[in-house]
Amino acid sequence: MQADRPLPPRPPTARRVTKKQIEVLQFILDHQGKHGVAPTRIEMRVHFGWRSTFSSVTHIESLARKGLVTWTPTKARTLKVTEAGRMAARMGGSL
Repeated sequence: MQADRPLPPRPPTARRVTKKQIEVLQFILDHQGKHGVAPTRIEMRVHFGWRSTFSSVTHIESLARKGLVTWTPTKARTLKVTEAGRMAARMGGSL
């Protein structure tokens, strides 16, 4: 994986979204609404009670492959929820 390139989204047929992924999307949107910036991996870890920031990375990568977020892993606060991600968050994961 190239350091400064976002992960490519998966085809639309692979967009099954889990309950936890919806919770992560909603947290990202809420954080952006309250603070004006995306949450850091550490802020996500603390919020969800994960032991490692790698859990944040795993969830973000999964959402990026599904086309629900975009991000640049090597740059801070580049996480953005796509329109498909906003729709999934509103609909509770049903795309």
